[in-house]
Amino acid sequence: MIEEATRTTELDETKRRGSEGSSGQDEGTTRSDSVASNPSVEGSTVIVEAEKTEDGSNTTGPLPRPTASVLDNQEKLKLWEELKILSFARTFTAIYTLVLLTLLVHIQLNLLGRFTYISSVASLDRNDPTITLENTESRTRGALDMNTERQYLNFSWWCLERGWRILSIRVREAVQQVLGPVPLKRSISVAELRDLVQEIREKIEFADDPTIGKVSHNFRKVVLPDREEEEKEVFEHTSDFGSSEVDAKLRALLDESRDLIDSDDFSMVLTTLLDEVFPMFVRGTTAKMVQQGGQTARVIDLLDEKDESEIRMPLAKLLSSVTRQAHLVLNGVPNEYIEALSQVKELQSFSAIIYSTFSEQRLAT
Repeated sequence: MIEEATRTTELDETKRRGSEGSSGQDEGTTRSDSVASNPSVEGSTVIVEAEKTEDGSNTTGPLPRPTASVLDNQEKLKLWEELKILSFARTFTAIYTLVLLTLLVHIQLNLLGRFTYISSVASLDRNDPTITLENTESRTRGALDMNTERQYLNFSWWCLERGWRILSIRVREAVQQVLGPVPLKRSISVAELRDLVQEIREKIEFADDPTIGKVSHNFRKVVLPDREEEEKEVFEHTSDFGSSEVDAKLRALLDESRDLIDSDDFSMVLTTLLDEVFPMFVRGTTAKMVQQGGQTARVIDLLDEKDESEIRMPLAKLLSSVTRQAHLVLNGVPNEYIEALSQVKELQSFSAIIYSTFSEQRLAT
């Protein structure tokens, strides 16, 4: 009896072990099938059990675990810092390029308009004895042919394709110096943002001279090519017909344009135009901040110093608004920035001065 009972017990134990092994195999198969049928687990952390022997020891050791390509906090911070500098540098570069290009176009059109006017008066002089020019040589030398006009206007290519790159280096350095130390989590008020913008502007628009102190930065190399090799590059990219050399009339136009860019009037008008558009940038950037503070963007200029200091937002949350202003400057239709520039009286006066300047040397060109 005892032997029979022992045999029965051993038989039951064998069956139980077989059942557990089969169950474990099914469970492993089910887990493998689940992973294989779900491709989304690729790239995520998956815990895989190593095979074990009967005594419980691992046969192959720990299996490799697929891990996601996740940036650590330090790398994320570096990317955010780079985004901060790029957002402001890109927008500032766009604003300065737009203003400088606006000035260049006004210089070009008014110089060409003046030559056309002189040519028309010279034509009348030949037919009407009551109309005379003081410089009689300008009757035949005041006019410009279409090819020269076209070549002269094509020099705006430099500002659009090369000049802004030169400008962007200076802008980025200024932005880095001012905003580099500012933490992304710091809450910025409207007044603080305005002060930061002004500080960046000063570093861009002025340079320190060891003898006379602070002087206005000359943007001529941004607006027009400064060397003969650069002029040839403009011709290579814009001249599909006619001469590719700078003749006497085109040289006179370029030289006078450079003289105007070097003038104090140009610096004064440039500063006035920038004073007009940068408040627009601040209003556009802080519109969301002002609305969250219970105000509307239209009354931002009416806020007193207390309100401007109390309405705040983390710098990181302003970056999207800063980037959006760059898009409005470059692609806005209608473009509020261009419309604002066209209404500045100093720009209109500068254009009038260019158009009405008749020196004997220029008349005889």
